[in-house]
Amino acid sequence: MKDEKLSPEEEERRIIRRERNKLAVARCRKRRMELTSNLMNETDGLWKKSDKISRMKSNSLLFKKRNWNSS
Repeated sequence: MKDEKLSPEEEERRIIRRERNKLAVARCRKRRMELTSNLMNETDGLWKKSDKISRMKSNSLLFKKRNWNSS
């Protein structure tokens, strides 16, 4: 298609189509970056929650062990 000569109307349509495609690609990239960022934030929050639960579990087991030994 590079070797073909396009009419001015076809060339104009091609330019418009390419511009629309550039905008669509930019929106897609932005949306993907936002989704990635949201997932990273959610993952970070879940790791923190998991760490907190692990610490609570450790503290609970230590408390039970101390109480059991003091009985």
